[in-house]
Amino acid sequence: MAADLSTDAGAAPDSGPPPCPPGPRPGPLRRALRLLALIPQVLVMTPIGALFGRRLVVLDPLAKADYILVLGGDILRLFEGVRLYKEGWAGKIIISANPWEIGPFAKAARLCGVPADDVILDGVPLRTADHPETIAALPTVERDRHRFIVVTLAVHTYRARGCLRRGGYRHLCMRAPIWETDNESPPSWVSRAYDVQRRAHEVAGVIYYKLRGWM
Repeated sequence: MAADLSTDAGAAPDSGPPPCPPGPRPGPLRRALRLLALIPQVLVMTPIGALFGRRLVVLDPLAKADYILVLGGDILRLFEGVRLYKEGWAGKIIISANPWEIGPFAKAARLCGVPADDVILDGVPLRTADHPETIAALPTVERDRHRFIVVTLAVHTYRARGCLRRGGYRHLCMRAPIWETDNESPPSWVSRAYDVQRRAHEVAGVIYYKLRGWM
């Protein structure tokens, strides 16, 4: 009995079940996906996002023109075009927008005080690549001679200019709504996230347009 007690006393305490073996290490594909998932967070939460796609923005000094060309897609572009018209930068506004936007854009221009005779409507284009030909089809437009102040979103200026130049437009002044270019308040993370999304979309658009030979 004493020997048994001695043996029990010297035995190692019960340490429970053995630990589970480690799971398989993530493969290269899973590690790459994890890294890709971090990229949007870095772009949104750091100043790197402001540098992303900076080449997309091409703005020119204002100069007198024959037409203010407002590209559809955002009513704020029209308001900028009206502002430039009222400041005397051009005597006519061309609104080039898709068929379901052209009516509201034209009505907004009238409500802003632009005479109907000074508004030329192009309600045919469905995408940026369509603008050069649908605008050139307007009876008063000469693409190689007339001067155009082109109003679109800042990140869209590079692609729009490329398409118009490809279409034979020689005298372009690219502009964006003043709220985009003169906003001095620091952007919130929400606005940065939206901006990164727009720039990513525009980068994809530029690549696609170049592959198609549209710019």
